[in-house]
Order: sequence, then structure tokens, then C-alpha cells
Amino acid sequence: MTPAHRTFLLPWFIIVAALFCRLLMLEHPNLVDPTEARYASIAQEMVRSGDWLTPQIPMPEGVVPYLGKPPLHFWLTAASFEVFGMDTWTARLPSFLAALLIIGVVFQLARRAYGETTAILATLITCSAAMFFLVSGTSVLDMTLTAMVTAAIFPMYLRIVEQRPQHWLLPVAAFFGALGFLTKGPIALVLIFLPFFLWGAFSRNFSWIRLPSWVLPAIVFIITAVPWFILSEQANPGFLKYFVWNENIARYLFKSYGDLYGSGHVYPRGTSWVMLFVAFLPWTVVLAWRIKAIGLAKTRALLRSDSRALFILCWGITATFFFTFVRQLHALYILPSIPGLAIFTAILCTSPAASEERPGNSPADHFGHARPRPRASTWLALIFTILLASSFIFAAQSKLSEVLSLQSAVIPITLLVLSAGYLISRRLERAYFGLFSLITQIGLASSCVLICAALVAAPFLSRQRSAEILMHRIAQLELGASAIPSVGVFTQNSYSHYWSARATDGYLEREVSVSYLPPTKIAERPVDYVLVKKKQEPAELRSHYMPIEVSGPWQLFKRIPAPE
Repeated sequence: MTPAHRTFLLPWFIIVAALFCRLLMLEHPNLVDPTEARYASIAQEMVRSGDWLTPQIPMPEGVVPYLGKPPLHFWLTAASFEVFGMDTWTARLPSFLAALLIIGVVFQLARRAYGETTAILATLITCSAAMFFLVSGTSVLDMTLTAMVTAAIFPMYLRIVEQRPQHWLLPVAAFFGALGFLTKGPIALVLIFLPFFLWGAFSRNFSWIRLPSWVLPAIVFIITAVPWFILSEQANPGFLKYFVWNENIARYLFKSYGDLYGSGHVYPRGTSWVMLFVAFLPWTVVLAWRIKAIGLAKTRALLRSDSRALFILCWGITATFFFTFVRQLHALYILPSIPGLAIFTAILCTSPAASEERPGNSPADHFGHARPRPRASTWLALIFTILLASSFIFAAQSKLSEVLSLQSAVIPITLLVLSAGYLISRRLERAYFGLFSLITQIGLASSCVLICAALVAAPFLSRQRSAEILMHRIAQLELGASAIPSVGVFTQNSYSHYWSARATDGYLEREVSVSYLPPTKIAERPVDYVLVKKKQEPAELRSHYMPIEVSGPWQLFKRIPAPE
């Protein structure tokens, strides 16, 4: 094994260890309201009803069709439920698998374009970017969308930018583009094609539009994506009008766009760039530092001389650029920018321009023999201490036995993984230094900080952003009751109580019935328990129900027996 390949062992170790830790934490925290619990509930209804055509969601008026998004992410989640059972980690498994697909595409694209050094750094940067790492363990559509968009861009890049002659590349891109369309609609096509239009505008090259091989990709796209929309319109008249106008046009133009299932997130125009800065941490700082170190003139020269780097940069800013003038915005919309920015950051760390900032430095110097300061083993010892402390904080904050169960897994696995990493790093230090070493150590530190943050935040999120803890409490209180306990809720835009009550396979200690409770029905005492957020508590509730437990913003009330 060459010194270069030995040097790659530690970055690969960091990537695999970080992903393994993320996989272990899929169970925690509880599904967060409203987004995660909403999407899990929709997939849950697919399994319960057997209707995989129309996504359905529990609402105050009952279970109704969910017309806001196409079904691919719900299909994947429902399939996960069918194979592994309904659980928090199975709801998040599709996003984790989507993250693996993104990582694989990033590595392959960077390796084909710039070689293994750039590829391994790009992969490490992607894994350790703040938003990517955290969202890879959540049940959201945006990770699935990003995976499909990334998988579609790769073959199009090979065909258009690198001008590979294989005619099957565009049909493959069309297939993944159709899957992206089935995940979130037309925005997938915007995120796929806009990088190529930006690249064409900067390079003054639009000849790719006239390629004669667009007919077959169009056919593949239509066959894959269109049938569901036709069938859905037939089953739910008016679906296309609502989906096309309200969800894909009006939401980007108006503050109130007629959302049937919640409310939008309104921010000042241009906020997308602030979101990108935070989402790509710590690598936004590294990217800015590399541009400054190389110099703007040399960076521009690199982009002018290397059409591949220019395209990758256009890819990395596309989502942020598109949402610049949009006020109905969510931070997750920026996620598709991360793969492109990760590769571009790696290019700036390994390109010939990067080696010219100091006299005598050359690309080969990435594999020299000087020792880094601080050493990798020192980093690992420090990070091990932080991880261990975080796990104890996690245990101290946690109350439920199923949450505490993670503690028994985290400590021995952390000991094993980081002890092995320490031993490996000591053997590699003599051949491991310079910019490549610095980027690797930043990736190591970022991964461990994100793991610690996820551990520490899990109990807090479970209490503050989910009613699941109180649903477990109701089930425990009613273990010996013969009748199914009934729970009334007031919150219309939360779904964690529906999710946990409807989950099968013994998710709760016993079956619990949940329904929406109109305030006008409170005096009738129609349910055994009431679940309500503190700020939404009706004034007359305490006259008929007594508070028995609190979890974060949620309050649990029990029915006061009617006077005889």
C-alpha cells in the first residue's frame, strides 16, 4: 500500500464511523412536530389503509387526502414500515439511505473529475457539513429530493460537461429526475437544470440544449412520473390545480398561499444565503479561507480554465440562488446545494492553484513526512472526552427507559471506535501532514461535534417538539383498563400524538384512541384525557379536566368525574 493510500485510511475511518453513529441515533429523538411526525403519519396511513395511491393525513375532520406533496418519500417510508415495522428509526431510514446515495455520487463524480484525493475530501466534507449530517437522520422529503437531484445531475454532468458519448446517460438522469419530481414536484427539475443553465451562461455554451438525444430521456421521464399524477387527479379531482398553483407557484409569491396543512415560513428576501452559511458549517469558513488564500484572481482563472469546476460551483449555489427572492422559505430547501459546494471546496484544497500559495509547495506535498500540530491522536483523545461527557449529559436529561437504552450502546461503541481510531492515527502521523491533514482533522472535529450535538439535543427535542412522551404515559396509566383510553387534542398542526397512537407492533404499551376535540365539546367530557399545548389551553378546560403531567410545552389532563 502506497503512502497516499495509507493516508486515506483515516478520512475513510471518520466517514464510516460518523455514518455508523448516525445510524445508531436514528431512534432518537422522538419524531419532531410538525414535519417529521406529519410525514411518518402519512406513510403510516398508507400501511394501515392499504391505499398507496393517495397519501392521507389525520386532520381535525378525520383522515383526509394529502395533496401537498407527491408520494415517493411516503412510499419509501411505508415500505420501511412494511419490512421493519413501524418505529421512529424505520421512519427515518429512507433519509439515511438517501444520504448514502448522495455520498456515493459525490465520491464517484469527484473521483472521475479530479482523482481520489479530491473525492475522499469531498466525501468527508459532505458527511461533516452541519445540515447534511443532522438531516440524514430525520424523516423529511428534502433528503430524498436531494438524493434524486444529485443522482440525476451526475450522468448529465458526464454527458454535457465532460461530453461522454454514452447515450444511456441522459435516460438514467431522466429516471432519477422523475423520481425527484415524484418526491416534491417541479422544483426537482429546477434544481437539476438550473446548474447547467448557469454554467452555460458563464461559459457561453448552450450547445448542449441542441443534443439530439433528449427524446428518449423525455419518454423515460413521462413514463416514470406522469402516470401517478393522472391517477391521483382521477381519484382526487382538483388535486393538480391545488398542487401546481398553491404548492409550486403561489407559495413562492405570496405570504398566504392557501396551505391546507399548516403555514409557511416567511423570511426576508436573501435569507437563503444566511441559511447556506449555517447549513454548510464548518466548511463555509474553510471555503472562504481557501478563496482568500488562493486569491480571487487565481480562483477566477481556475473557473475560466476548468469548465468542470465552474459547473460544480454553479451546482453548489443553484438552490440558494433560486430561493434568494423567495420569502416562503425553509432551511431544508438549501440542502441540495451541499454536494456541489462540498466538491468545490475539495477542489480548492487539492487543485494546482491551492499549491501555489507558498513557494516550493506542490500537490505532492500532501503526502510528505512532517508531523501535523496538533496530532491526530491528540484530537481523538480530546474528542473522546467530549463524546463521553455528551453521553452522560444525554443520560441525565433523559427520562424514558427507551431513551436511556441508547446510553448503553453509545459508551462502549464510542470507546471501541475511538480507541481504534487513536491507534490508527498514531501509525499514520509520520506520513500525514499539510493541507490534506488539516481538512481531515476539521472533518473529524466537525463530525464529533455534530454527534455530540445530536446526543445532547435528543432529550430536549423529545420533550419540546413531540407529544410522544405523554402518549407513552397515557398508555402506561391505562395498562390494566379493559376499554381503550380516548385522548382529545386541540392542536391542528401537530401529528406526534397521531403517529404514536396509530403505530402498530406494540409501539405504545397499549392501544390508545386519539381524536380532535372541539372546544365546544369540553363540558361534555367526551374523552378520558386531553393533550394540549400550554399556549393553546382553552379557558374552561380546567373546570372539567385536571392537569396530571407536563412535558415541554405539552400538558396532559385527565377527566374529572361528573358529579353524581
